[in-house]
Amino acid sequence: MRTLFFVFVTAAVPAVAAPPQVLDDRLILEQVAAEPDIVTPTGIAVDAKGRIFCIENHTHQTAAGYKGSKSDRIRVFEDFDGNGKARKVTTFAEGFRDAMSLTFSHDGVLYLATRAAIYRFEGNQAKAIIRLETKGNYPHNGLCGFTWDSNGDLIFGLGENLGESYKLVGSDGSSETGGGEGGSMYRCKPDGSSIRRIATGFWNPYGMTFDAFGRLFAVDNDPDAKGPCRLLHVIQGGDYGYRFRYGRKGTHPFQAWNGELPGTLPMVAGTSEAPSGVLACDHTSLPKDYAGELLITSWGDHTIERFRLAPRGASFSATAKAVIRGDENFRPVAFAIAPDGSVVFSDWVKKDYPVHGRGRIWRLRAKAEHQCKPRSTAPRPVYPEKTWASIVKDSKLAEERMTAILQLQSAEHLKKIVSAVADADPFVASAAMEVLGKPGQSSLLLEWLGEKPSVELRLGLLFALRRTGDAEGRKVLPQFLADADPAIRRTAIQWVAEERLIEYADKLEAAAAKSPVTRELFESWLAARELLDGKKPRDPGKDTVAESYVAAILQDEKRPVVFRAIALRMLRHNHPAITSELLSKLFEQNDEALRLEVVRALLLRPDGGSQTMLRKLAQNSALPIRLRALAAAGLAYSADQPESRDVLEKLSA
Repeated sequence: MRTLFFVFVTAAVPAVAAPPQVLDDRLILEQVAAEPDIVTPTGIAVDAKGRIFCIENHTHQTAAGYKGSKSDRIRVFEDFDGNGKARKVTTFAEGFRDAMSLTFSHDGVLYLATRAAIYRFEGNQAKAIIRLETKGNYPHNGLCGFTWDSNGDLIFGLGENLGESYKLVGSDGSSETGGGEGGSMYRCKPDGSSIRRIATGFWNPYGMTFDAFGRLFAVDNDPDAKGPCRLLHVIQGGDYGYRFRYGRKGTHPFQAWNGELPGTLPMVAGTSEAPSGVLACDHTSLPKDYAGELLITSWGDHTIERFRLAPRGASFSATAKAVIRGDENFRPVAFAIAPDGSVVFSDWVKKDYPVHGRGRIWRLRAKAEHQCKPRSTAPRPVYPEKTWASIVKDSKLAEERMTAILQLQSAEHLKKIVSAVADADPFVASAAMEVLGKPGQSSLLLEWLGEKPSVELRLGLLFALRRTGDAEGRKVLPQFLADADPAIRRTAIQWVAEERLIEYADKLEAAAAKSPVTRELFESWLAARELLDGKKPRDPGKDTVAESYVAAILQDEKRPVVFRAIALRMLRHNHPAITSELLSKLFEQNDEALRLEVVRALLLRPDGGSQTMLRKLAQNSALPIRLRALAAAGLAYSADQPESRDVLEKLSA
């Protein structure tokens, strides 16, 4: 009875959330504010006076009966006591919806990003300087994070927008359009003018930062069925591989997540779940060994980690180490740096997506004896183009060459770097594709194509020609589709499919069937057929290549044997199209690769017809021993039957 009473009382007492644990004893964590002074916070920023500005979100999937404010607002926290708690809390502005991020410009002007607009404040009056025109309305996959480069340009992100078409419009009428390509990053002037795309292929680049050397890093939140979330080194013209139009699984043949496809760039490192903020420690007063590292929040795994960067060619790899770890009620979101170099961050608290009335703001600082002086971002060097060209030619450092290539514009210098599109470093190659892939550059690229270049150079030229958008560049597609290299043919097939170049559609099957045939090549051909047939992209939860297409290939006797072998491997063994009769006919083709796939399919089929066929194959002394052994293994389903037992006993004798 005593035990029952104890259990009852224990269950009735609500659990008290423990404060997050700081795992570096040189650091101190202070709670600045909590509900009711701040609830469901997202973006955060600190002004030159040390006042903390934080978004209080009240519109993110608001549940019926929610008693909070009717709109999002910006709260201000100041006058901190000896424990770091704000004694003065006010509301700076309100009336917003789906507010995501805050930042102060170099001259102290406050900017706000909501899903649908970026606002510039004059006093506490907000003026929209960037507008997102779209049917998309999910709360946190539109406009999201932003930061400033050393020259004063605003860098901002746009999420995948559920694949909806969109138009970004700046204050001067400049615009960028898209839809389905995944998330992108852009730059504009402080007044919202001169919008231009920096890079694409993200899921949702929610947080971004520049380190002291002017390198741009972003966290990509999140991969849905394809993991992990990503820390990315972002460069002008970079393609980071993700395309929302091809679904959430991330395994479509035209998608990449870690540079798997030529022309796409790999991640620096995987991160914990739902990274929402990233901060260059160079700009903080954290201990000196944090210099050159990045802090990243993980909303999903309730942690903050430091990422130590290691050079990897022109980019980096990184390893993570937890700095702060909390329980289920620690959900860090966004970072900001105070004038003293301490780090403040917002905490959503609960795992619930709908606003819920909880929230916290924290400050992370180094103990006095471990503080170091923050570093500012170095301005981008300004050299004559001739100097940049010399760096490309003479530098032994891949990062220096990549940076220099991106500064080149004149034909005199561009013609000297064409070979860089084949560079073994994907970031250097990407930079060359970016500057050589401008409209009107096709003639230069085609000259090189006529010089019988290497496989790597042919592939790089293909990417650059596609980027130009020139009709002249498309005229050599038949040459690429007939190339001896399967990676080049695969990439050319993707070009035809994605740009709906139906005039080349009749050349795709031959391109895919030409030896050597790879599964990647075959899958790309199938995906191209879908796109050129006018099929809409499949639902996110469905297979990456429609089974109906694969089954039709398998059953079509006119298709190349190599296609039918790959199709058989791709289909699940119990697909209705795979019958014992079909497998028997396929085995009669007398093709080694196809026969192997037939036996592999039979291995997983316990039906009588399949087991009968396996018994015959296992006893056929004319077949290779490998096939006979596999066939015998498949008899495990019927080993208790006399017919199969007799065969197995004879084979073991």
